Amino acid sequence: MKRFWRGAAIVPILAGSLLSIANPAWASCNPGRTDDGIYYYDGDEWAPSGPGLNGVQSNIWNYNPYTAVGANALDFVMLQLSNNWAQIGRRTEHSSGEFTFYQWTTSPGNWLNINVAAQPVSTFTNYKVDLGSGGNFNFYVDGTKIDGKTASFTPIQFVVEGEIHSLATQMPGAAQNTESNWAQKYRENDANDTWYDVTSYNTINSRPTSFANVPLGSSNFDIYDKACTGS
Repeated sequence: MKRFWRGAAIVPILAGSLLSIANPAWASCNPGRTDDGIYYYDGDEWAPSGPGLNGVQSNIWNYNPYTAVGANALDFVMLQLSNNWAQIGRRTEHSSGEFTFYQWTTSPGNWLNINVAAQPVSTFTNYKVDLGSGGNFNFYVDGTKIDGKTASFTPIQFVVEGEIHSLATQMPGAAQNTESNWAQKYRENDANDTWYDVTSYNTINSRPTSFANVPLGSSNFDIYDKACTGS
């Protein structure tokens, strides 16, 4: 049971953080679908069978999708155990703009969220979360740790995916300008804390008639909204 960002809740904002207001991107498009207020997902997940999962990372293309009024679009990496999670990535919100966000649960289904300045549109950013030896979930942007929070669970699977909160919102990506989640890696709690390429996975696509999920070989995945050509 994973459901992550709850857009209607009040969440804390990191003191002094800068908010990057959305600028139109050439690939952003209105998919022309009805606003239904339902969450949709497109990406991949896996529960490794090794000695214990403690990290996930991906180079994510910072995309600026169309968002319906009151809705969000996200792309992120996440560690998960049932209704517990720790995640970091990019969020676009209709009225507030773009953010790097990170979020973690303090108990099953109870979560906190922090927004910081967004990374530039149309660039790759490495987003990473790991469970450190000190018992904290650590959140990274391009290799720089931006925060650490006390872990309330031990993860068993990772998720890398896009998420929208209404069918009227564009799933990140378009047919000719896809949302890329590349160089995906996970870390196990072995003697060397080795990072492994993602070669085994389960795809996630909650509406295949509307969204595409394209594995591109080891560790690289593209997703996009079929209603948007990107041309």
